[in-house]
Amino acid sequence: FFRDINNILTFVFRLWFYLSPGFYTIDRIPEAFRFLMWCNPLTIFFESYRNVFMYNTSPHYLGLGIWFIISVMMCFIGIKRLYKFDKNYTK
Repeated sequence: FFRDINNILTFVFRLWFYLSPGFYTIDRIPEAFRFLMWCNPLTIFFESYRNVFMYNTSPHYLGLGIWFIISVMMCFIGIKRLYKFDKNYTK
């Protein structure tokens, strides 16, 4: 079971990385599909780093702030669930 999850997660994360605009700019994506790329959290990071290092402009503060709030909420939910089911799994 754990080996299968490892293989699936390896494939999913590799696919996620290649679909993120690290090797290409978001301008190369057709306009109809560009909104899907902005749902990817790595898009914000890649575009922000590209803005800072290549174009000498400021990063996407709004997008980074939104993903920061989402990640903090997910951490709190995860910790709460971990403490709730702490006695149900083997350590």
